[in-house]
Amino acid sequence: MAMFLFLVVNIVKLNAYDQSLADCKAVAAKFRNTCAHGNYDTAAASVDEMASESFTCPGKPACIPSGTTSDQDCTWERKLCVTCSSVNDVTKIRVQTNNLPDHCVQSVSVVAQNFDYEVTFNAQQTYESWGSTFTRQYQLNNAVCPINKNYDATALGIEEFGDADSVNAMGFALNGVAFQFANTIQEDPVYPITTLNEQPLDLCLGHNQLNSDSGMYHYHHISPCINADFLSGIDMASCVDYADCANDINAWAISSFSNWNKEVIGIGKDGHLLYSPYNSDGDFWTPAEVDGCNGAWSDDHTDYFYVGTQWHPYLVGCMGSANTPHVEYSLYPQCSLNGIDNYFSVQAELIRTSERLKRANQVLRQTLKTLSAN
Repeated sequence: MAMFLFLVVNIVKLNAYDQSLADCKAVAAKFRNTCAHGNYDTAAASVDEMASESFTCPGKPACIPSGTTSDQDCTWERKLCVTCSSVNDVTKIRVQTNNLPDHCVQSVSVVAQNFDYEVTFNAQQTYESWGSTFTRQYQLNNAVCPINKNYDATALGIEEFGDADSVNAMGFALNGVAFQFANTIQEDPVYPITTLNEQPLDLCLGHNQLNSDSGMYHYHHISPCINADFLSGIDMASCVDYADCANDINAWAISSFSNWNKEVIGIGKDGHLLYSPYNSDGDFWTPAEVDGCNGAWSDDHTDYFYVGTQWHPYLVGCMGSANTPHVEYSLYPQCSLNGIDNYFSVQAELIRTSERLKRANQVLRQTLKTLSAN
């Protein structure tokens, strides 16, 4: 019985960050900043005016519009500044980036962006007081599948200072590149259901938007290139043209995170942390540990964050927290051939049954309480 109860409780062994300015700065220090940030407390005047760092992609004679060509090489200037401040005793984190990566790209259409926003850092949430409760399929689909998320920026403490496309980023990696986990036909571009309507993903599982003049490069999975050493000795190519990537995209994505146990790999648009695909014990996150937005909780239920997973949406599906519709109602986002339903096990089925029994017992206790009061 004790073992069964252990399975029911989604215990995540993590050393949690709190809402302090010190913890915010500790997170900011993990990013590959190019700016004069002081002690991670001095934001750039703007992305345009920010100090940059040169990156050269060798053997790319067809350069990107934001780069310059010399011989057979393409060089661009990447900019990133992640800083923290305290505003009326609320810790804020600010992300300023031109969204150009610190690795080669396959596309020749990538354009520098002006992404600049501030948000409450790691806002305190209350366990079981979910921001979203999904009990119907359309609710879950509407939250996870669209590229345009209908979130309340004011309620989340988000203030935008840059380009409009920043609204559709679900977060930013340590190198300042945006994450997106859906496309314009509300599907997972990595494992789409109906059609491949996207430009091919490169070996970093990124590309720029199809039929868009913005040239916004972004990742659609947990990019292996967040590990700065990943592409060492590998020439950039399309995933479909590189056997190790094409044969198993999930394995390719996760392959660079060996020994990255519970490591910060980015920041969510809502200010919550993004963690690597391995938990603190070196195991993959399981369906039982995540909610409807791909978020999870610390073991004491005081810290909420998003985690890298083998299933879509891979990191952030919507702005959490949320209930667990896959456990409680057998509901799964219907926008990918690689959904969470493919990863359920007998253990998960036991947990799901237990959750349903728990809800039934709660209703029964309330009914008995009401009857006794009468």
